[in-house]
Amino acid sequence: MEAEPYKVLHHDLGYVEAGCSGFVEEQKFRQWGETILRFAQQKGVSRLLIDLQDLKVLRPGNQIFIREEWFPEALERGISRFAILEPTNFFGNASVKQAVDLAPELFEKVEIEYFLQREAAEDWLLGK
Repeated sequence: MEAEPYKVLHHDLGYVEAGCSGFVEEQKFRQWGETILRFAQQKGVSRLLIDLQDLKVLRPGNQIFIREEWFPEALERGISRFAILEPTNFFGNASVKQAVDLAPELFEKVEIEYFLQREAAEDWLLGK
């Protein structure tokens, strides 16, 4: 059985951490996104730490899914603060930021910050 290219877990500090790596196919990426939202709602959290450090590229179809479906649904479910660990891969980083830059009106409704280090991301997410 092939391992999933993503993870989703809850931290006792009150946030959900989600990460994916490599070149995630659209079906798997959608599954990951839906798992994040469902898990965050079950745990009653409004903060997410998204670890994309090992992402190689955010495919165009996945960018559309994020803008048109995932973020609007996240807002409806009360998720409002996102700490993103940036991809270390140049193309991964550029494609993630492109997804956000193409829909500024949507992303003005949430707090999003990009980080290179986990500790800084967690501190910001928790308001330290």
